[in-house]
Amino acid sequence: MTVALTVLEGLPELIPSDVQNLVDQEDREGRASLSHSSLNTQLACHQRYAYSYVDKIEPIARAASLRLGGAFAKATETGDPADGVAKLSGEATILTQEDQDRLTVDCAIVTGAARAYLAAYGRHERREFGYRVRLRNPDTGAYSRTFDLEGYADGLTADWMLIEDKLVGQMQAVAIKRLKLDRQLALECYGIWRATGHEITNVSYRFTRKPSIKQKKTETVDEYAERVEADYAERPEFYLVEEPITRSATDLVRIEAELWQWAAQRREASRARIYPRNSSHCHDYGGCPFLPLCVGDPDAPSLFKEKQRSDRSASKPYTDAEVTASILKKFPNTDISPATTNEEDKA
Repeated sequence: MTVALTVLEGLPELIPSDVQNLVDQEDREGRASLSHSSLNTQLACHQRYAYSYVDKIEPIARAASLRLGGAFAKATETGDPADGVAKLSGEATILTQEDQDRLTVDCAIVTGAARAYLAAYGRHERREFGYRVRLRNPDTGAYSRTFDLEGYADGLTADWMLIEDKLVGQMQAVAIKRLKLDRQLALECYGIWRATGHEITNVSYRFTRKPSIKQKKTETVDEYAERVEADYAERPEFYLVEEPITRSATDLVRIEAELWQWAAQRREASRARIYPRNSSHCHDYGGCPFLPLCVGDPDAPSLFKEKQRSDRSASKPYTDAEVTASILKKFPNTDISPATTNEEDKA
């Protein structure tokens, strides 16, 4: 017996690309941006999104895994492992010998991983391809007045194959299987198509493993760091895994429809000033950094600082409050309330 699937019956026909990239346009006309990172946070927990993107705060102590990934990305972007090491060192807080030892090992990981990556793949593609496109209604093609989609692709080849890089601790079969559903890939393929008119059908997803070897009791930190770099050079076939993925036009129309719904959810939360909590994500990998704030720990505010702007941002992004103010300025008779959330962008 074949089951009847109706969940995709609401998808409209795909509207052609408008072939317009606004990434270098400074005047955003009061529109905020949706990005992979902000959407990931929003869909996991609206309260976490509010702390990070509305209040714009972040933990004083940044997770080591995030620092490591950012440094590796910097090294592969510029083609020089030393740039990744410089980024890592600049972000490190050294208070103890343990902090210094961790930095020494992390620098060796970034150096060894980046060297292995560059030796295997070279730098033939355009790195850090930026896009910003107007969010649009999937049914009518009407542009959103409040949101754009903005992001960067790790790499884009001359024949329009997307390159996506990830530094990972381990490879899991389920993680590879779900790559077809990867939201970041979907957003990048859609954003590039809207910005250039070229449909991305092929993706090269490049995993780079973190070290599988452990420090021996008989070796110093410096000796272990040297062995890490040597292991990357001697076993590139273990550390580097490339997974090819294909995309289709159905992926484009679905992510366009999903973006429209996610924007409505964000707008409603902003207008109501209520950001629902999702306690099922409190124990995500590494733990939610904002948990002390949510549970009301007395010293929680001292653990956070004002969020720093990304190096990629050419201009200061608009906050939700600024977006709401912009709507009222353009449309003074608009009722800024949850009841009008789904009406604001229909035309």
